[in-house]
Amino acid sequence: MITFHPSSKESTVKLAKTSLVAILLAGALNASAQDKINVMKAGGNLLSLLYGEDGDHRYGGVSVALEHQLNNKTTLVFGANFNAKEETAGNIKSTKRFTVLTFEPELRWYPKAATDGFYLGIAPSVLIQKNKITNPIIIVTDNQTHLGAGIKLGYQFLLTSALMLQFGTGAGLVFPNSETDGSLQVNLNALTGYQF
Repeated sequence: MITFHPSSKESTVKLAKTSLVAILLAGALNASAQDKINVMKAGGNLLSLLYGEDGDHRYGGVSVALEHQLNNKTTLVFGANFNAKEETAGNIKSTKRFTVLTFEPELRWYPKAATDGFYLGIAPSVLIQKNKITNPIIIVTDNQTHLGAGIKLGYQFLLTSALMLQFGTGAGLVFPNSETDGSLQVNLNALTGYQF
């Protein structure tokens, strides 16, 4: 089990904001280049296949991203993920619904060439979480926003001259705040993309 103990809430927030600004600035400085590769991607969270769906549990997720080449071996990926989990239990049919919307700018390095082959990335993130408990008597909602950061690795390859496929995984820390403790998050995804 990995435990994260920051020195203070203010220092972790400052670190996350500085990382986010640095990655966005790197992309902005290079965004005007017309001869660079761009890839639009869509896919989903493969962990939802492990959870499956039965009468009382449902889990699913979707991801979209735009990847922009910065130089011969690095890219900037602007990604967003939506994941939802729902459980129904008890004779009174109480429902728990947990949704997370994540925004992740990722700085990605490819040893071979940008957008081709194995990659390693770093990504600060902003997570917007909503918890909702519903039963015939009461509805309880709780909204939270978290900052996080993580590393990602995976493999991306061309299927045709313009279509590509990406398999990736990652692990990251969601920094603690006044509402929750820090936690470790893991993902596994597959995306297909169009290169232009």
